Amino acid sequence: MKGIICDGAGGPEVLKMSDMPEPSLKAGEILIAVKATALNGADVMQRQGNYPPPPGASELLGLEASGEVLKTGEGASKFKIGDKVITLLDGGGYAEKTAVPEGFVMPLPQGLSWEQGAAICETWITAYLELILLGELKQGQAILIHAGASGVGSAAIQIAKDIGASVFTTSSSSEKLNFCKELGADHLINYKEQDFAQIVKEHTTAKNLPAVPGGNIKAPGVDVILDLVGASHFAKNIECLSIEGRLLLVGLPSGTKAEINLAQVLMKRLRIIGSTLRARPRQQKVDIVQKFSDYALSKFASGKFKPQVDIAFPLAEASKAHQHMADAKNKGKIILFS
Repeated sequence: MKGIICDGAGGPEVLKMSDMPEPSLKAGEILIAVKATALNGADVMQRQGNYPPPPGASELLGLEASGEVLKTGEGASKFKIGDKVITLLDGGGYAEKTAVPEGFVMPLPQGLSWEQGAAICETWITAYLELILLGELKQGQAILIHAGASGVGSAAIQIAKDIGASVFTTSSSSEKLNFCKELGADHLINYKEQDFAQIVKEHTTAKNLPAVPGGNIKAPGVDVILDLVGASHFAKNIECLSIEGRLLLVGLPSGTKAEINLAQVLMKRLRIIGSTLRARPRQQKVDIVQKFSDYALSKFASGKFKPQVDIAFPLAEASKAHQHMADAKNKGKIILFS
């Protein structure tokens, strides 16, 4: 089969199409003909040599995919040959075929294209994990979502609105913020031109937030922050969290070191939660996938949840796709199709 390899560590130009052996199928696994996969920040970090795959994972990039079942391994009985599926991956999506534990696989929601299906697993499961399982976001609370136009950000906005939360979001342009507004965001902040902490504090009072039955807004500040940015936003995140607020740290593109006011962490009883999905033990991921499936698949099928696809490239043009991501102009997911 063909797939994309990293010819050394570096920029998008190191991504090359290559012939490679078909993945071996182990007990409990499913072999999938990949129709589409999607780019994630972890792919960029791995390409740069900064994020080695977890032990036992494929060295190929690609943490999510959509496709058709080709074979089922011993003991794998949930799906049959020809089924249309979407799947979370430890790696291996940038190839024509991938082998994956059955527990990572879900049916492709009715009405979705291969490209839309490929835009679900890594980003939407991450958003679900952070907001619902870890952040414990509730109806009537307020959340600040950084990088709202990103894959995870666009999923998080939709999940937060489904919960019944008030959504603040940041992005770098009016075009991206309008995209976030279309997804349901209530308060739009251009972080390059505005002080997001100040705006959050000004608007997190009962009179400035929409009335929600059972609301529990504690002004000033939001109850939850989803941070996909890292160091540059960290101190202001602490500043604009409310009492017993939760800061969910998921990405570090702006850096890994920051100074914060520990007195605010102490006095406001804040929780700072670092979280990854890929490096979790396999059974943990199986459990998360099952919970996400129960929560979200019917909402994709009904059209309530909408995966956001920015642009799709052929698999052979993976380097162009990575350059498009580096240009930071995408709204939603960048897709590779076979």
